[in-house]
Amino acid sequence: MEPRISIVEWLIVVCLVGFYAAAAAAIVLWWRQRDRRRQVELADVREWQRDNFRITTDTTAMDLDAIHAMLTRAYWSPGID
Repeated sequence: MEPRISIVEWLIVVCLVGFYAAAAAAIVLWWRQRDRRRQVELADVREWQRDNFRITTDTTAMDLDAIHAMLTRAYWSPGID
């Protein structure tokens, strides 16, 4: 991950090149960090399958309603929010 720019460094850039250029540079840095975090999230998807069972870390492939229903009806779950 890229190092973040400190407020002092940002103020120095503001003094040297002006507010709008510094703001544009900060936005570009933020966008690059955001894009890299997204790439890491996508790269961390794991999946295993055997017979009719599939285990995955891909949240887009999960049926959250079914997972919630199973967890709320489990014998050990009464009283757990």
